[in-house]
Amino acid sequence: MIDSLVRLALRYRVAVLALLAVLIAYGGYAFTKLPIEAYPDVADTWVQVITQWPGHASEEVERQVSLPIELQMNGVPHMTSLRSTSIFGLSVVTLIFEDGTDSYFARQQVVERMGDAKLPQGVEPDLGPLASPVGEVYRFVLVGTGLDSSELKAIEEWTVERQLRSVPGVAAVVSFGGTTKQYQVLVKPERLAAHHLTLDDIVETLEKSNRNAGGGFIEVGPQAVNVRGVGLIKTPEEILSIAVRTEGDGTPVLIRDVAEVRIGHAPRLGIVGLGEQDDVVQGLVLMRKGEQAGEVLERVRDKVAELNSGGTLPHGVFIRAFHDRSNLIATTTRTVLRNLTEGIVLVMVILFVFLGNVRSAVLVALTIPLSLLFAFICMNAVKVPANLLSIGAVDFGMIVEGSVFMVENIYRQLAEHWEKGDKPEILRVIRHAAQEVARPMFFSVLIIVCAYLPIFTLERVEGKLFRPMALTVTFALAGSLLLALTAAPVLSSYLLRSRVVEKDNPLLRWRKTLYVSVLRTAIRWRYVVVAAAIALAAGSILLSRKVGSEFLPHLDEGAVWVRASMPANISLTESRELVPKIRRALMEFPEATIVSSQTGRPDDGTDPTGFYNAEFFVQLRDHNEWRKETGGRKEHLVGMMAERLSQFPGIAFGFSQPISDNVEEATSGVKGQLAIKIYGPDLEKLDELALQIGAAVNDVRGVADFGILRELGQTNLAIEVDRSKAAQFSVDVGHVQDVVEAGVGGRVVTQVLEGERRFDLVVRMAESARDDIDSLRRLQVGNNKGHLIPLGQLATLRYVSGASRIYRENNSRYIALKFSVRDRDLGSTVAEAQARVAAAVKVPDLYKVVWSGEFESQRRANKRLAIIVPLTLAGITALLILALRSVRDAIVVLINVLLTSPVGGILALYLTGTNFSVSAGVGFLALFGTSMQTGVILTSYFGQLRTEGVALDEAIILGSQVRLRPVLMTGLAATIGLLPAALSRAIGSDSQRPLAIVIVGGLLGSSLLSLIVLPVLYRMFLQFWPDPRPTAANAAAANALPDSSLQP
Repeated sequence: MIDSLVRLALRYRVAVLALLAVLIAYGGYAFTKLPIEAYPDVADTWVQVITQWPGHASEEVERQVSLPIELQMNGVPHMTSLRSTSIFGLSVVTLIFEDGTDSYFARQQVVERMGDAKLPQGVEPDLGPLASPVGEVYRFVLVGTGLDSSELKAIEEWTVERQLRSVPGVAAVVSFGGTTKQYQVLVKPERLAAHHLTLDDIVETLEKSNRNAGGGFIEVGPQAVNVRGVGLIKTPEEILSIAVRTEGDGTPVLIRDVAEVRIGHAPRLGIVGLGEQDDVVQGLVLMRKGEQAGEVLERVRDKVAELNSGGTLPHGVFIRAFHDRSNLIATTTRTVLRNLTEGIVLVMVILFVFLGNVRSAVLVALTIPLSLLFAFICMNAVKVPANLLSIGAVDFGMIVEGSVFMVENIYRQLAEHWEKGDKPEILRVIRHAAQEVARPMFFSVLIIVCAYLPIFTLERVEGKLFRPMALTVTFALAGSLLLALTAAPVLSSYLLRSRVVEKDNPLLRWRKTLYVSVLRTAIRWRYVVVAAAIALAAGSILLSRKVGSEFLPHLDEGAVWVRASMPANISLTESRELVPKIRRALMEFPEATIVSSQTGRPDDGTDPTGFYNAEFFVQLRDHNEWRKETGGRKEHLVGMMAERLSQFPGIAFGFSQPISDNVEEATSGVKGQLAIKIYGPDLEKLDELALQIGAAVNDVRGVADFGILRELGQTNLAIEVDRSKAAQFSVDVGHVQDVVEAGVGGRVVTQVLEGERRFDLVVRMAESARDDIDSLRRLQVGNNKGHLIPLGQLATLRYVSGASRIYRENNSRYIALKFSVRDRDLGSTVAEAQARVAAAVKVPDLYKVVWSGEFESQRRANKRLAIIVPLTLAGITALLILALRSVRDAIVVLINVLLTSPVGGILALYLTGTNFSVSAGVGFLALFGTSMQTGVILTSYFGQLRTEGVALDEAIILGSQVRLRPVLMTGLAATIGLLPAALSRAIGSDSQRPLAIVIVGGLLGSSLLSLIVLPVLYRMFLQFWPDPRPTAANAAAANALPDSSLQP
């Protein structure tokens, strides 16, 4: 079948040329439609249930909100994990689903169960945005001269947010910072008591005094006139004029008689600072899951330009972006394209140097763009987006290997005919030369594709990151194979019609002297050579123990994300003083261009945290603009930042990157690269165990940014109602709680409409009546008989320590310890930490310790590969047997690959100080597949020569000599094609660098070693495992002395 394809291509050459034209046209079109993203969406499908219950402590939120929702969500189809976070006034329940679960299906399942949760009256859960953790694509601030933060906040929420949410592909716009406008009725308790009123009287009156009524219609002459009762509150003055009751003498008691009305703002949940500004209004655009960042950002920028151009926003108000994901996309794309361009140029140079013929070099080089166009068509067909790893990991040397063997064989055989003085029949010679290498080349590409099969089985983060790469390489290899079998022979028939002469190549002149001499000696001393190869392989395995390990190399996002964890009970005032100082300390670094801070949480509850948590976004300049002392290395800059921030005592700092931080939190549920989770029922015991484990882990070399996410330590003012006293004074316990909720926390009783805007009208005690515990004791509570009783006579008020937050996962509480790893590899750091914890901490019954984060992902990937890789080797062995039609030859090729391939790859990792990661593992898989190709080409040619009657030793010598040029060409082309990616330190190179280092080092060693080791192994195996049926070659070999043909 393969030979027939070559024959048909040469018979219908014009048709092949026409199909090439179609490929170029359609491939170019597919490329223009191909979405490109800097960072693929590696997060699991998730759904968040967000429930706000203002004013309630973490314990109450957990007990009355989180637990009922968790109870209903257990058993949701395809759910893998159920988490919840309960903090003051907020519950966030997160459901994680299996890979491939449709987001809309998951949300539908959650909505169906959400309504069955038994929640407190008035508490309504909402679904979080249909966004991914990597969906934060655009950050902006609203700027307006002469406007306070309340007015800017209102414009952001009621105008900007609505406009941006209308942009296709935008899931939500999260408002952060600024103050939320509020109409406030601040009740004065002494005046309330003087008029014998209760807080409930005020609440009830205001609820009834702010509504319109519909009176149907009346007929006035020939017209129908609608009847409207207009009674909505419009101004604070109207509120002051509302009558609460009428005294006995007919005098009305108005709101102004018992309260002050003012326009204020709701209690702040978050504060944002930018540069020198300590309080700005920030908007964060979230991209809908499944959308392409480049396209969405283009539409967002167009909408922002439209809003800023006037007509929609008030005069002097405009949107100013300070972070745009497209900058990262553009930077990483430039890095990848630069590496690709350099790789293509270097590959073409190698081809020209070895072939010595411009026409042949160009013919082979055409395979690169044509194969990529074929891959683009396939990627569009299966909806696979391009990202920096999937495109950057394409080794052009690997792509041209098939064409190299094809064109080199055609070129050599044509030259041999011309050298004999015969004018060759071009098509016949080309067909013979092409069919000679077609079968081994076909199976070689199949073997490389088979080597990538384990990548398709990877799950979750690693699977989403590397599957597009494996698909891209597979498509490109398929295209290169098709082109090598059809286009290469056809184009050769046109480009190589004139006289072809083998030029004397100085680089290859030694193949007739030095290489043949070395090979003859190696075959004579074959046992020594094999022993040396085994020793070299064993040495590389020993060396691999000194190579560190990690899960994935971190993509440099061109920014740093700093997290500051302050004491759990820190006040808003104290936090507002500390955070600007930290922000200005980060601004001291000349490498930073923009520094923003955000303290607390956004108003929509999408990030459950409090004022104890502050996060800093630090945008960095290009690496070549950094100071020399940083060495251009981000880890050095982070170390310098950590040293500077260590001057803030009592604050634990963590360093990450914007996208990575969100992915880490989504993966483990903890804001940190690595996490230790301690599960158990009692918070105090969890805290005790966390302190013990923290003491054991904190001193491990390599552990950085360590912190315990303490759940206890939040001071609460507990108001415990004495039921007997309440009964004695004829007061309902629920009524006491209502007074506390409304009087201290404030109760939203209605809303004031300002055009399309809505603002809460809140009733609350005046600040002087609730600013200390004694004032609260004097708070008046009405009983069933109309009498007023001080709260202090009905309840005990005291300060107690409670929980600032409560984490749960899979129906169990847990406390987390988070840390990062710097200046050491992940694997050995965690291994040492685990050993110390096992020796120092005894975990009681009902409690367990789980190591999570990147370590958990690394262990999961290694466990899966440990099963899949042996199965893949079995598949590769089967393909080898089919390709070579010999079990013996297949074993020879396998042993050669196992002995020669790992040596260069492991040595390259060790010399460059690169940790072994999933990326490096993928590199080894690609390396093994590519090395198989060399073995198949050499071994099949040995067999062909022996079939033609050449003696065994001479067949090995001649075959190795003839195939030396294509083997060196393909090996060096594949090596140099990825050399720019292996050496690059630019933004966008991190994820592909380990893969490139392994392939470059591995192929360099494998190509050179295989030229000696493979012929020697072939000679050894045929000595002990001869062909079953004698041939002319067998007879010659059998009659010869063992080493008679090895004399130079």
